[in-house]
Amino acid sequence: MSQALTLALVQLEVELLAALRALEERDEKAAEAFLVAAHISLLELEDTLLIKGLLEEEDGPEGALPVDGA
Repeated sequence: MSQALTLALVQLEVELLAALRALEERDEKAAEAFLVAAHISLLELEDTLLIKGLLEEEDGPEGALPVDGA
C-alpha cells in the first residue's frame, strides 16, 4: 500500500474515531465537524484510489454534502 493511501486511511480513521468520541460525550457540534472532516478525507481517499487506478470514476455529483432542509 502506498504512503499516500495509508495516510488517507489513517486520517479517515482518526476523524471517525473523534466523531464517535464526541458523540459519546454528547457534543453534537464537534461530532458533526468531525464527520464533515471525515467526508472530506473520504473524498481525498477516493481521489488517491482514482490516481492509483484502483477505482473507476462514476458519473454523478462529486463531493455533494446534504444540506439541512433541502
